[in-house]
Amino acid sequence: MISAKLKYSVTTGSSAEIIDFATAKAAKRPTVRRQVKLSKNEILRRLRLGDLRRLLRDRCGSVLPDDDAGREYLKELLLPISLGPNEAIRRPSAVEIWGPTTRMRREIELWAPWMSEDEARDLRLEVNAMPTWQRKPMARTLGERLQVPYAERARLGLRTIGPFDVPEAGMALMRKRKKRERAKLRRQRQPRADFLAAHGTSRTKPWEEAGMSRATWYRRMKQEQASETGVCPINLIKTDHTLVSREGLSSEASSCVRPSTATPAGQTGTCPDGLLTAGEAAWLVRHV
Repeated sequence: MISAKLKYSVTTGSSAEIIDFATAKAAKRPTVRRQVKLSKNEILRRLRLGDLRRLLRDRCGSVLPDDDAGREYLKELLLPISLGPNEAIRRPSAVEIWGPTTRMRREIELWAPWMSEDEARDLRLEVNAMPTWQRKPMARTLGERLQVPYAERARLGLRTIGPFDVPEAGMALMRKRKKRERAKLRRQRQPRADFLAAHGTSRTKPWEEAGMSRATWYRRMKQEQASETGVCPINLIKTDHTLVSREGLSSEASSCVRPSTATPAGQTGTCPDGLLTAGEAAWLVRHV
């Protein structure tokens, strides 16, 4: 027996229609696909597959040529597809399970409709027989195999295929330059008031409020930071060697008074705990 809350009788002329509100609500509810977090390898695989499709579409169009170059392109395209996971594809009639083999067969039909079934099967078996590390070549290795220059890579926006005409040192310099440009744009987008609030110590002039000079304020701040961190400040002072005559030494020795001599060149006065050698002092001057 259906509850009265789930039924409602609507009279239309001489007929009556029973409406199940629970079923109607479920039918109106939109289908929400669960978001699955992809692994790093899966993200890189999908990015490379997209880069390969973009490159081949730019070079050959929608169909690869029926020659050795087209077969090499098709093989490079099947390598990342062969490493993909099994996925469930929802159809109106049923749910189909698509694996790497099914996707490779579909990719061959789209890019190489001229290839026979026997040749396509041999190509899939060859790809599946390759070890995993050969199916994931480095970006520079793939760029050398496909002969991708830097201009074409930049024009198509390829990120997982390296150029063959630019060395690794040159690519490192370009990445550093692009990083500086992104930082510059980020600073330009940041409001001026927020930037001054975070980095504008010299604009606010806190030493005037404390009633002291700028140098004194920074020196005291440095001393406070040193005391908080427990690091003893080191005073590196250049000492002068004083020459003492023999008569002065003999007269002072007779009165049992030790003459005041300069600090030896190999030692420098520091914390009361001990002394630093000349090498340690030079290291501190370079790194502090």
